Amino acid sequence: MWDDKHYWTEVYRLSLERFFRVMTQDRFISDFSSVWRHLPHDANGVSGSVPPKTWVDQWHKLQNQHKDSLGNFQLPNSGITGNINATTGDMTLQGQMGNMVISHLDLLTLISEAMKGRPSVSPPGTPGNPSAGLASTDDRPEIKRRMEQSMKAMEDWAKASSKAYPKSK
Repeated sequence: MWDDKHYWTEVYRLSLERFFRVMTQDRFISDFSSVWRHLPHDANGVSGSVPPKTWVDQWHKLQNQHKDSLGNFQLPNSGITGNINATTGDMTLQGQMGNMVISHLDLLTLISEAMKGRPSVSPPGTPGNPSAGLASTDDRPEIKRRMEQSMKAMEDWAKASSKAYPKSK
C-alpha cells in the first residue's frame, strides 16, 4: 500500500483540495464583502436587495388569505366542516345531518374527554332529550309519503307471499 504511487497521488490531491477549501473559506470569513463583489452596489449595500413589487404583493395576498381562513377547518374523514366564531369563541360543526354549535365554555371539556380515549358502550342521551345519539328522521311530506307507500307495498307483498305457503298444523 505504501509503495503504490496512486495512493500517494490521491493523498496529495485530497490534502491540496482541503488546503484550498480552507483558504477560500478563511478569506470569505475575514473579508465578507468579497463574496458580493460581483453584484452591483448602491449607497445601502448590495443593490437589488429589495424584492420586486409583484413578489411583495403576492406575499401580502397570501398573508390575507391565511388570515381569512383562521378558525375554519375540515375533517375530511368524517365529512365535517368546522368554524370557530371569532367574537364568541363557539365552535360550529357542519355535517350531512345539520349543524351543531358547541359553546366555548364546553370546548375544554370536549377536548379533555376526547383525549382520554375511553370508548363508551353506547352514546349517552342528553338531559331532557331521550332521542339524543339516535339518527334523526326526515319529516318532509314527500319523504313521509314515500315511506308510507313502501310500507304498504311491503305489507301487500307479505300477505301475498304468505298465501303461497301452506299453513302449518
